[in-house]
Amino acid sequence: MSTSSDQTSFYPGPDIDIGLNSIRLFTFTRDNAGNILGHLEAHNTDDQDSCPKWIALSYTWDTYHFKAAYPDRIFVRTINIQEYTISLNGQPFTIGANLWHALQALLDEQQALPRTVDHGLTIDPFLFDGSIEPSSWRYFWIDALCINQNNAKERDHQVCLMRFIYSRAEFVIAWLAPENPSATYQEMSSSLSSLVRQWVPELAKSREARDNVNWKAYAELRSVIGNAYWTRVWIVQELILAKKFVCLCGPVWINQHFWSAFEKTRIAPCSSLRSILGHRRTSEFSLESLLHSYQGQESTDQRDRIYGLLGLLPACQIRPNYEISLADLFLRVVHELIFDRALSFNIRDDVDLAASALQLGPDYDLLTTATAAFYETQYRLGLSRAAGAYSEKKIYNWLAVTEVGRVTMNSSNWNEEQIRRAIELSSSSHRQT
Repeated sequence: MSTSSDQTSFYPGPDIDIGLNSIRLFTFTRDNAGNILGHLEAHNTDDQDSCPKWIALSYTWDTYHFKAAYPDRIFVRTINIQEYTISLNGQPFTIGANLWHALQALLDEQQALPRTVDHGLTIDPFLFDGSIEPSSWRYFWIDALCINQNNAKERDHQVCLMRFIYSRAEFVIAWLAPENPSATYQEMSSSLSSLVRQWVPELAKSREARDNVNWKAYAELRSVIGNAYWTRVWIVQELILAKKFVCLCGPVWINQHFWSAFEKTRIAPCSSLRSILGHRRTSEFSLESLLHSYQGQESTDQRDRIYGLLGLLPACQIRPNYEISLADLFLRVVHELIFDRALSFNIRDDVDLAASALQLGPDYDLLTTATAAFYETQYRLGLSRAAGAYSEKKIYNWLAVTEVGRVTMNSSNWNEEQIRRAIELSSSSHRQT
């Protein structure tokens, strides 16, 4: 049996068998002092009799979690570095601020009275989905807690299971951190309900009607439809794959009716939100179409701009691997794009799309130019998908020793010393991601 134990960094969760469809599930409560007490259990999802049902949480990570997963990376963009400690299987475990606030909000909901008018609460069914009763929740799947982020092999394994985890979840909760965390349920629900009922229908009408909309009211919806949550790449597959998803914005639940009304408008403050809503009605995707739709989504690790979409592409031959370089992933994406086309090859466009999706900078200009020329030459000779993606070293060697490669090199103003250095870098320790 192949387990995921990690000898270099302590993780309080039980081992899982990465040779099976094994996952960890999280339960939690809090003590009288307000401390979060969490517990992880390992389950084999193939054993449907013993594996419990779960709810998946979709949220944005804080910088702390990125540092835990990728300790050798230099982070150019700092998000929120505030840290909190919870108890996880009896051991202290550090999490980021956004996840901590999400757990606190979920606990508040679990411990609140049921959302019914019988208890005197003003509940708008347009926002709250009565079929989702917080008091009945028990098991959650949350990536930062249920995956040992210090174990690369386990991360690869669990990322491969994302399609299964989110599509099999009872439902997915999208945590939207509110701009005003102190707002009460009554204040936020009243504001959202009135705005959606009165304002959204107006936007679905003519341009003249939209010009007369109260844009001050529009600003109040930014915490939902303009939330930073919608900019992250991982949430795309998490919401598209979900049987049902609901949003929790502070103390307010937002259900499918809200999104159905919003989708009818002719204006979208966040293009990915509209794409996600449309793609939830689609069952088949191509790598090319997803990269075009979501290449603006953000991730701290550039490789996740591809890995975060693979759950929607079960036939794709790319597999999550956090031990390969960004250059090698680029070449795998190019190879997949080329053979993903059923009727024709458009190699230059494929190379440009892969480079754009991975946000490759000027340091990769030589590689992108050489890759396009190499594949165009191979196309004339007869490309074979079975050959697999070519390595960075092979591309540079071709550039240095073949006649076509040397012509490409000379026309692009690169010299032999630059090519020699590129070959050394590609064959030694892989370019840093």
